[in-house]
Amino acid sequence: MLNVEIAEIPIALELFTRQMGWSDTTAWRYRRDEKLKTTNIAGRLYIMPKDLREFNRRAESGEFAKTHVAPKKRKLASEDTSFVNEALN
Repeated sequence: MLNVEIAEIPIALELFTRQMGWSDTTAWRYRRDEKLKTTNIAGRLYIMPKDLREFNRRAESGEFAKTHVAPKKRKLASEDTSFVNEALN
């Protein structure tokens, strides 16, 4: 039996994204923006433990934080009465 700590085994990107509750698109963006480093092993993407620790350190330090901007409230078509005013004129 190998003497390897569980924490030092690479984790498949697919498994990691499922555990994090991310979509595939989110994982792709994090990789594209170099927030999450992956390694290709035999055609499958893995996250190495050192890269996962680095990602967690950066996330905890607030490096990825953004201010939340709520979307503007849209008027429903039933609330828009401008067409009524135009028809009356």
